Amino acid sequence: MKHKILWLGLTFLIVSAFVLASCGPAAPTTPTTPTTPTTPTTPTTPTGPAQAPTTPTTPTTPTTPAAGEPQYGGELNLIYRRARVGFDDAKVAYIMTPSLLLTNEKLWVGNWARSPEGTGEYNMVGPAWPGIENEAAALAESWELVDEKDFIIHVRPDVHWHNKPPVNGREVTAEDIAYNLRRACDLERCPVKPVQAYTKEGFEDVQVIDKYTLKVVCPPELTPMYLMYIFSLLTIKPPEILEEYGDMTDWKNTIGTGPFELTNYVPDEIITIERNPDYWMHDPLRPENQLPYLDRVNFYLIGGDVAVQLAALRVEKVDFLEEVSIEQGDTLLQQNPSLKHIEFLSNSAHMIGMRLDRTPYSDVRVRRAMMLAIDHQAIVRDYFKGKAEFFNYYIPPYYPDLYVKYEDAPEDVRILYEHHPDLAKELLAKAGYPDGFECEVVTDQPFVEPLTIIQSYFQEVGIDMDIKVMEAGAFTALRRAFDPQQHEDLIWGSHGQALPLQRWHWDPHHFDNYTNIEIPGYTEIYDFTMNNFFNASLVYDKVKEFEMEAKGEVYFIPFPTGYVYRMWTPRIKGYSGEWCVGNQTRYGFPPYVWVAE
Repeated sequence: MKHKILWLGLTFLIVSAFVLASCGPAAPTTPTTPTTPTTPTTPTTPTGPAQAPTTPTTPTTPTTPAAGEPQYGGELNLIYRRARVGFDDAKVAYIMTPSLLLTNEKLWVGNWARSPEGTGEYNMVGPAWPGIENEAAALAESWELVDEKDFIIHVRPDVHWHNKPPVNGREVTAEDIAYNLRRACDLERCPVKPVQAYTKEGFEDVQVIDKYTLKVVCPPELTPMYLMYIFSLLTIKPPEILEEYGDMTDWKNTIGTGPFELTNYVPDEIITIERNPDYWMHDPLRPENQLPYLDRVNFYLIGGDVAVQLAALRVEKVDFLEEVSIEQGDTLLQQNPSLKHIEFLSNSAHMIGMRLDRTPYSDVRVRRAMMLAIDHQAIVRDYFKGKAEFFNYYIPPYYPDLYVKYEDAPEDVRILYEHHPDLAKELLAKAGYPDGFECEVVTDQPFVEPLTIIQSYFQEVGIDMDIKVMEAGAFTALRRAFDPQQHEDLIWGSHGQALPLQRWHWDPHHFDNYTNIEIPGYTEIYDFTMNNFFNASLVYDKVKEFEMEAKGEVYFIPFPTGYVYRMWTPRIKGYSGEWCVGNQTRYGFPPYVWVAE
């Protein structure tokens, strides 16, 4: 009843408080980015992630903590912003399982010692793959690559499942990890599937050597990719639960080894997780302290009602919002100056995807004309009020070792981001479209405004683009369809980034590649990256060269990406804006923070 009342109270806020303004952005203070990776120089002697502290399991907190020191107890109130929620990443995408990564651990976890609260080498702002140097040992205490296809996993001893039937707090073993790895090969949805999608192969073998050791044998060409996905994405679940129920779709079957236990779920209202008193990890920054500090974390399932979310944060009924537009954030700070925030480049890049297997988009002159028709820098200046980046895709600025700045790009690439309507008309005429052409882009309602801006630029050069607005669910289904031919012409899309290891952005049969073609030269750069996975510095120049070629070929029409705020209440302590603690580990920060009333 308490949660029901709070839920109704949050909804009531939107009636009693005026609706806050929407979109906008404010001064780029780019977040701290990771330092150059220090991964091993050969694949035969890799350096594993840093080992997390594993001191005894009894909390050693002082009875009266000094000012500024961690405190045990209290609860954190978060908002989950998506309409759909689940509890098993084998059944729904892991972005739809907000509590899973706090109840069920992976073999690696992001290295909190390198977070902004620690050394600041890993900003933990977004969900992208952070590099091996920014991962720490979790259920895999260590690992070693024996040869090009065999690697050994050493399971952390004295880690126990939650003390619930049917596992009743028993110790985690190599058999548990092996079971999960074998199961991953047979699932329709699983974090290792992006690897298997291109070979239709699973592991060649998974062998349990002893209680804490197992050997995994992979297809040699996929060993680095399997390593990245197995260690950084695969959540480990008890075989007893999977054998009895098949999965953890029913929240009541959620059992893991994580810092919190799932104790309550009310559909469309709340998910509650509570402190695991037997959790193995200690604070990387204060090794004498057992984690977690919090007694409880509540995820309020408010969904996409932005006005309710903002009102709830303004009056501190919730403690955190991961992305708030600059304009909305500035309004919140005027109304509640005590709120904390950081500013960073949004994790989502938006673009127009084109069917490159069809005319007119199969002609690079047409694609370049479309780029030249748009005044990208004016969009940053006028639409985003200067708070955006126009040269941020495919590889965004938060990969400093791979990112090529606009001023360092080749001249034939830089000119595409300038406004040259006369040159655009000239290219269209040479391509056989002296009077332009008609086209249609599909989208949903939130993105009509940016498309209207592009539409006006296209009209200046004779391109008549109709904007077809679809219902949100239908548009998502279209955009996420595995048959790319379902969009006939142009489609509004979004990506986090398109790194060489993330092949699905480029594969013609994956929904994230809107072009419907295999990008020329990609297979070569992918193979080179895979073959030099443990010596990243070797591939930097190759990747930069490939990205400049891809930008010059205009496989997508990018839209500038705006800066946003991450905002939280002053109750949260030991916190500096972190969100993803490891690869795709959204909401990974609660184990490390505490609250002060």
